[in-house]
Amino acid sequence: MDLQQREIGVLTTLIEDYIQTAAPVGSRTIAKKSNLNLSPASIRNIMADLTEKGYLEQPHTSAGRIPSAQGFRFYVDTLLKFHPLSPEERHQLTEHMGDARLDVSELLRNASRLLSVYTRQVSMVLAPKATNIGFKHIDFILLKPGLAMAILVVEGGIVRNKIVSIDPALGTDDLVTYSNYLNQLFHGRTLAQVRAKLLQEMDAVQREYQAVSQQALVLAQQVFTGSTEREVYVEGTVNFFTHPEFTNPAKLQELLRMLEERTRLLELLDKVSKPDGISIIFGREENQEGLQEITLISSPYLAQDDPLGVVGIIGPIRMDYAKVVPLVEFTAQVISQLLRNRF
Repeated sequence: MDLQQREIGVLTTLIEDYIQTAAPVGSRTIAKKSNLNLSPASIRNIMADLTEKGYLEQPHTSAGRIPSAQGFRFYVDTLLKFHPLSPEERHQLTEHMGDARLDVSELLRNASRLLSVYTRQVSMVLAPKATNIGFKHIDFILLKPGLAMAILVVEGGIVRNKIVSIDPALGTDDLVTYSNYLNQLFHGRTLAQVRAKLLQEMDAVQREYQAVSQQALVLAQQVFTGSTEREVYVEGTVNFFTHPEFTNPAKLQELLRMLEERTRLLELLDKVSKPDGISIIFGREENQEGLQEITLISSPYLAQDDPLGVVGIIGPIRMDYAKVVPLVEFTAQVISQLLRNRF
């Protein structure tokens, strides 16, 4: 639906004031803050037209208007002018995120923390999907009789440690034998293929009574149970408490529950993520219970040209898109650069 220039001017002024105040905006405020040279009465008529077209909403009969999801969508897709990051901001973000030698988990956690600080929103970084990552090697360290630490290293330098139960009679030499067997067995496979191979080999050794192989595979089962679950690093949850939209305890509880229940969060990130470029999704558009007042901004980070994971921000629908979008996009670019030679 095409809008006239005066309608665009009123909508832009109203949205930018609402982003700053979180309060319904009246015609007098628009008359003062815009360059339209229109009377409050004329602006009221334009606001009524924008409401009828679905760009504005009137939360109370005597109040001003607030933007609808359609109004925000038109604003971010058509009108918004982003604020490019300064060289100093780019340098600080790159410097503080770490370097290519960091463990990938630590790198992604750093990125999420920095993004939360810079945007003052809740940030998320979705780790690479483990099923598609290549197995490198596994080692076992004896901690005490009956207990060992498994150290799993996968493609990209991602390291995962897990405490596993072992036969109390097993010693360090036995664990070395088991790790050598598993490293040879799983060489060149992805983690998804490792799990399939593990089931296949367990069935074979049980028929052939190969004790050493069976014990090694039992250990591997403990290690790989849950190892393909995708990590998501969430930082800045406290920022929800700073926004007036979330003062309602029920709304806040729903948002905190979503962040706690990683499965729902992963489903949301997977649903909205694009293979390239920035994605801006309004909760009102998704019609998801409890998420009506939030926006999710995300951008993928890449290995070569293939998406590995996602950088994202969750905040109120009235967030400062001109500032936040470039920060999300640049963070994803830095992660891509740091991981370029790992995958």
